[in-house]
Amino acid sequence: TAEEAALETYSDDLLLDIAGSTATHDRLAAIFISVLIVLGLRLSFHKGQYSRQVTWIGTQLMPSADGIILTVSDSILADLRLLINETLLTNVVSVKIIRRLAGKANFVAGVIWVWRPFLADLWGAISKAKTRPGKVRGTIWVKQILHCLTWLRTFIEVRAHAMTRV
Repeated sequence: TAEEAALETYSDDLLLDIAGSTATHDRLAAIFISVLIVLGLRLSFHKGQYSRQVTWIGTQLMPSADGIILTVSDSILADLRLLINETLLTNVVSVKIIRRLAGKANFVAGVIWVWRPFLADLWGAISKAKTRPGKVRGTIWVKQILHCLTWLRTFIEVRAHAMTRV
């Protein structure tokens, strides 16, 4: 029933959240896996996780009394920190790098909503570079997005522990 289990999907990544006793967990997980196999789906058992805390699509999920605690993975934050720091060392950066940076930051903004307003200028700079290119095609002046990059870097370095949502 809906009270016992809930299924989330993202592309081909499934997350089955099961409530109840350990025996209920075992029974419902076995039924779910059996159904997938009967349907002919190929499962990657080596990627499977059967635990109270799991990593799913770049986040860690853990139950609490208040609900589910959702935390951005350290690897995504490390990649983002590196991209930001490398970008801040230059005057001009390629649109491709800013698009990658904006995509990763957008993922974080899905968890930490306060990030959203700061991403608008990154996407705006990407759009402007495509529609009205400057002297060097496919580039963005770092000065144009400096306030975004500085804010995001400060948030990662000072408030990384706050990358959680309940």
